[in-house]
Amino acid sequence: MTKDLPENIKIALEAAAESAQRCRWTILVLVTASVLAFMASWNSLDRSWIRIRQARLDDAVDHWASASNTLEFSNSMHFVEAKFKMGALYGGTNSNATNLFSHLKRLRNDIDQFQNHEVRYVRIAFFGIGFDVNDLGVFSGIGFSILLIILAFSLKREVRNLKFFFELTNPELRPENRRANETKDYNEIRRLGYNLLAMRQVLTLPPVAQGADSSIALGWRLLQWGPFIMPVLIQLTILVEDFTSFDAGQAWDPHRALLLIAYDSAAVVLVGIFTYICISERHLMNVEWNKAYREAYHENEIPGITVGT
Repeated sequence: MTKDLPENIKIALEAAAESAQRCRWTILVLVTASVLAFMASWNSLDRSWIRIRQARLDDAVDHWASASNTLEFSNSMHFVEAKFKMGALYGGTNSNATNLFSHLKRLRNDIDQFQNHEVRYVRIAFFGIGFDVNDLGVFSGIGFSILLIILAFSLKREVRNLKFFFELTNPELRPENRRANETKDYNEIRRLGYNLLAMRQVLTLPPVAQGADSSIALGWRLLQWGPFIMPVLIQLTILVEDFTSFDAGQAWDPHRALLLIAYDSAAVVLVGIFTYICISERHLMNVEWNKAYREAYHENEIPGITVGT
């Protein structure tokens, strides 16, 4: 279908599509980094399964020889019986079941080593380096800020390319297009160019003549902001967790704990600012798509999904 377009419009179409692809890749990297940061933060929480396993195995080993009428012993044996099926494979759950007790100690040592080597120390794949999980807020803030800056520039360029493309296909603004082929209906060219560019969108859903059911429009409008707000929400979560564990950090180094809270707070502010810039540019992109649809189809109301997602 692109053969029906003038050559200058074809070139502008490819440039606009390429700028959209750059934004998609940047968003993909940003979402991947957000998920990885959330995973590292979650595993370090007391509510994570790793910490829960540590606590239950510690209790089972520490209270193994406790008096059988104590609450600690009762809770520990309940865990052992539920988890290891009464310890049948290890000789039972009584205090003489040395095989089961040895197995519990091995499990506790294994989970402690895993906690120290895989959770407390966050490794960066492919680079062979890592950092302490307590510094997650610092390094995630730096990474998110860089990615959001790149995304902001990419979105700004995409908005400019969209505006240029839609102006180029507007016969009222570009009368030279009429002279390129006087037999062409340039309203049809405008619509064809709009639809061809819309077909190249993945993370954007421009308005279309056959709009989707309006009942799902709100969901798409909200969903579009998910990749943009994920970094600042995760960064804020890390700050809250570091703040709630501030006493534990002071036990190691009071001065370092204070600096960590300050760094995390600054990171939240920076990521929040860059997130706002990206959301603003995305809003301008939605405005350009809506404006182009109204001009191409001469409609004041946009059916179905009214903004890009």
